[in-house]
Amino acid sequence: MAFPTGTTTITVTINRPVPAGGAGNSGRIIFTPSAVLVDATHKAIYSGSGAATLDTNGAANITLLTTDAAGVLPTGWRWHVDEQLPGARRTYYIDLPSTLGTTIDLSALSPISAPDGSGQSIPPSGPAGGALTGTYPNPQLSAATTASFDAAGAASAALASAVVYADGKLAKTANLSDLGSTNTARLNLGLGGAAVLNVGTGAGTVAAGNDARITGALQTGATAGGDLTGTLPAPQVTTTHLAAPLPIAQGGTGSATQPFVDLSSDQTVAGNKTFSYYTTLEAGQVNGAFNLLGAVGFYGAAAAGRQTIAGSRSDGTALASLLAALNLQGLVADTSTAGPGAMTVLGGTTQLTPTGNAATDATAINAAILAMSQRGGGRVLLSGDAWAISSSITPRSNVTLAGVPGTVITHAASSNIVYGSTVAFTNFTLEDLTFAGPVNEFPAAPKRARTTSGVGAQTAVFLSGDLDTTGSGQAQLSNFTMRRCTVQNMTALPIRIGGVRGKVSVTNCEFTNNQDCGFLFCQEVIFTGNHVMQSADNGVSLSRGSQKITCVGNTFENCAYNGIWVAGFNTDKGPQNFTLAGNVIRNVGYNGIYADYAPRYGAITGNEIDCGYYRGPSDQTSDVNGAGIYLGGYPVTDRANPTDWAQGIEVVGNHIRGAARAGVYLNGVRRVQVIANLLADIGTQFLADGTTTITSADATQNIGILMENAATSANVTVALNDVIDSRGTAFCNFGLVPQNTAGINAYLNTMIGTRQASNLLETGPARTWQSTQIYNQDIKATAGVTSGSNAGSGTIEGSRVNGAAGSVRAFVWQTAGLKRWYARTNGTAEGGSNAGSDWELNAYDDTGNLLSTPIKVTRSNGQVAVNGTLAQNAHRISGASAATVAAAAQSASAAAASNGANDSSGTINTTAVASPAAGTIATITYASAYTAVPKVTLTPRNAATVTAGLYATAEGTGGFSVATANAPGASASLSFSYHVEG
Repeated sequence: MAFPTGTTTITVTINRPVPAGGAGNSGRIIFTPSAVLVDATHKAIYSGSGAATLDTNGAANITLLTTDAAGVLPTGWRWHVDEQLPGARRTYYIDLPSTLGTTIDLSALSPISAPDGSGQSIPPSGPAGGALTGTYPNPQLSAATTASFDAAGAASAALASAVVYADGKLAKTANLSDLGSTNTARLNLGLGGAAVLNVGTGAGTVAAGNDARITGALQTGATAGGDLTGTLPAPQVTTTHLAAPLPIAQGGTGSATQPFVDLSSDQTVAGNKTFSYYTTLEAGQVNGAFNLLGAVGFYGAAAAGRQTIAGSRSDGTALASLLAALNLQGLVADTSTAGPGAMTVLGGTTQLTPTGNAATDATAINAAILAMSQRGGGRVLLSGDAWAISSSITPRSNVTLAGVPGTVITHAASSNIVYGSTVAFTNFTLEDLTFAGPVNEFPAAPKRARTTSGVGAQTAVFLSGDLDTTGSGQAQLSNFTMRRCTVQNMTALPIRIGGVRGKVSVTNCEFTNNQDCGFLFCQEVIFTGNHVMQSADNGVSLSRGSQKITCVGNTFENCAYNGIWVAGFNTDKGPQNFTLAGNVIRNVGYNGIYADYAPRYGAITGNEIDCGYYRGPSDQTSDVNGAGIYLGGYPVTDRANPTDWAQGIEVVGNHIRGAARAGVYLNGVRRVQVIANLLADIGTQFLADGTTTITSADATQNIGILMENAATSANVTVALNDVIDSRGTAFCNFGLVPQNTAGINAYLNTMIGTRQASNLLETGPARTWQSTQIYNQDIKATAGVTSGSNAGSGTIEGSRVNGAAGSVRAFVWQTAGLKRWYARTNGTAEGGSNAGSDWELNAYDDTGNLLSTPIKVTRSNGQVAVNGTLAQNAHRISGASAATVAAAAQSASAAAASNGANDSSGTINTTAVASPAAGTIATITYASAYTAVPKVTLTPRNAATVTAGLYATAEGTGGFSVATANAPGASASLSFSYHVEG
């Protein structure tokens, strides 16, 4: 038993040795105070019992309060001892004064009378021993004792003793005639001389009644006199004789008018009365005001003075003090109990210890909770023992049910340990308790089914308030808190909290080897700092109808289904207003975080998720799930035609790895952001059957970010995510699927090591950049690049390729990643005078190696070199500068550039002189000189020119002349065309 520090105690040691050759001892000895004790000094109430359980050697000890402890009322109490040993039971009282010291053995104490004075010793009970056999209270001599008895010897000894004894004794038949001396005998008997005299009227005799020697005696029938009248022996008092009232001192009233108080019959007595000593009222009643002064006692209790009530009403100590006072004066017989075992009320805390009886302990816990709630609230503290209960604990308002280290609560039936539904409460708390169930299988990997051992609790805490639509008739439950508790091995949900108003807070708890921690239809849920492992379902289910959810800083391991379920169920949609942040999730059968049934307005940020590549629990494999984070719409039975969507949700800054199907899985979402997540090593080699290979082209499995039924989603941003497969053999197929949909806006994502390297993760509408964007890697635009717009004006530069002098700046055309054409400025250094950085067009073969340079343009002079056959399949129209045409000696008129004569071609018309001779008829000077002498081709345009034998002469880089080999006709019209190729 526990007593407050400072109380006077003594340790009682117990030794019940094991019989020789016998089995180990067992049993217990229970010590109970003979009254409910009130300790005014330490503000405590001591009631109930303390048990000392014998060990295998029959030894035990217990610390008890001394019976003379200061400040403990009532005085004169004793310890009642109940020895409960196998096959025997003995009860008695003992006194434990402080003068015995600090330690005393029970065998050194003698039984004493009970506090009410009954009995000095207590009849023994149980089996008899020694020379006796049978059981008390009627033992008999044992057979061994009887067998060892010498009957003949005993008879002879008895006869001799009787002879000695009888010698000198009076004989009954002698009638005292055998006395040695009658006078001596008379004197020894104290008899006087009258003892030997006869009765008579004369001398030497004892006087007879009519002896004249008797004088002054009143005879029967004589007349009375004085204050008396009538005859003897029954005279009467003469009532008229008193001249004045009889004084009170002589037994009168002292007054001529004051009536005599006849206490033997009904009579009304007025005025104040003083009783100088105790008065007993054995029947009847007192009506009206009645003052008692001095000490009083009732029902045989010793008279005691006016009692003082101490303590506080709020913690129950005042009530205990009152009960002790009433019990002391005999007004009540206080047999109230404080619950199982010992109960101590200290301040606002009630402390309980178990009795070992499941029904008694459950009743006592509920009684203590109710009493504490009725006093305005406080703590009910369970001792650090194993508590087995047979009925559920009912929550009450403003009560904390707590345990000291080692407190474990179990249930004797398949039921709920704490159950609240029809009894309203506000502000109920569970603290530092362990709840245990019967599950006895502890799988190391996600698994649904579990085995159990016997019958036990299915749920530690089951609450169903009036907001819970799964039931009816519930009371209003508000504000529930659970902290630093452990729940293990439940056959169902460890906690099921439904329809609670206000705030539900579950923090810093351990949930091991149960199903999911469930919350539904609650106004606010805070689930932080908890550790959930080996769940046969989800880690936590933040389910339908719940609002204002905070799920932060938890750890979930080896959950059969999902680490965190933030979703609806059946026809109920998912919760709203939630934050899932900073959680660690490892090894889950389905998904790390499952946000489905159209949840709204949430943040999923900074979570560390390692799914462990599981495709379902070991006994329920599946290829449907397997996502790090899943977001889905409603209903789940028709994904292609949602009527509501997961919306207003951001998935930001999560690290996801080991997801079997997808890092992030979207299906029926709107206004969702997937930003800055690291998705590592996504996908598996096989499907759940372990044999079907997932191909690299599969766009439904092994995806970094998968959007299924993309047409049902809208306003989805996927940005700044990294999809990386660092495994020696990569299994992640695509970074993002699908690539082209109006519902997704993807940009600035990175993909490394995936099977499909061309998956660029860049889609979505056009974006306007107001500043220079710098990219240190390739920019891949699968739909092309457009510069400018329909409304563009002025100079619009499509692109620039910049580099230092002597660098190669190029555009490349590829087939399957291999070069086919390469347009570039070559690496010729720029040495001044516009030299260097000439432009080339290169051709490459099928293996990506250089074939030729079909075209080269020299920057300094603009010369174009065509290295190959130039096929002209259309008109050639010259656009060169106009050349200068002048008449020569054999031309009678100035030449005319009739067809736009220029540096590359033209038509010349002229007239021969009257007496022509063979010779020059025209000179053409180029507007721009060629770097080398070009080839000039002349074509006559009429017969006269043909006859004249036209040819080019004086060809140079600056021009050429046209002459005739024959003298043309007098004043003949001459016409020809020229073509220059440089």
